[in-house]
Amino acid sequence: MASIEKQILELCSSGNEVSLRPLLDSYEMPLPPYFINQMLAAATASKHVGLVKYLLSRYPDNPLSPTAICAATDVASIPIFQIFYEKDPSIVHMSFEREGTPLALALFAGRPLDFISYLLESCKADPNQATSIIPLPLAGAASGYGGSTEAVALLLKHGAKVQHSGALCMASLSGYTEVAKLLFEMGATPDTDARNDGIPDITGTGSALYVAAHEGHLGMVELLLKHGADRDARSREGKTARDVAGEKGYTQIVEALDAK
Repeated sequence: MASIEKQILELCSSGNEVSLRPLLDSYEMPLPPYFINQMLAAATASKHVGLVKYLLSRYPDNPLSPTAICAATDVASIPIFQIFYEKDPSIVHMSFEREGTPLALALFAGRPLDFISYLLESCKADPNQATSIIPLPLAGAASGYGGSTEAVALLLKHGAKVQHSGALCMASLSGYTEVAKLLFEMGATPDTDARNDGIPDITGTGSALYVAAHEGHLGMVELLLKHGADRDARSREGKTARDVAGEKGYTQIVEALDAK
């Protein structure tokens, strides 16, 4: 990276608009769109709201890229996300290559619920919008909040579907039984948890029961069995939950899976 471009990004990160303005004025070549978005991302990462406004006013025709929107989502800045949203409302449905939508990314990263509420209520984020490699929003809510049910409840309130969301699988990954209980109350079942859009769940392994057994979560295994989980289902490697529990030496889980 040229030294002047590095200096520009450093000024954006520090929020030094006074020094940035003359430097940009002296730059002889038009800045490419990707670099303008890097500037926006740098200013956003440090939550410099005024600088973000200045950059957007200076480059009004520059389209927003995932680089800037990811930064706003990562820092969970409502003021900055709102500025971007007012420029282009479609950003709330933007799908990042490996991180899903802003809503899915924020949930999976456990961002504050006021930011999640803002995305759902003010920006009309779709809680059922398909994502790529990371979980659907409800699955992110099931895994990103340390076992709290608040995020899941918020998503359900705004119309998230429990069927084929992968939420049970993600709750099972960390052994969040209270989250799983809420999902069961709202109609989730082990047999209808897996995504049905051709995209595998993030665990890359198998069913919620298999994942719970693999991670050694006895309470989750027992809860899933209580709700009819298929103990004979096989993972992508052809193993059952009992197989993997036995390999890992989880004797109590093996006993639970053997019990009739």
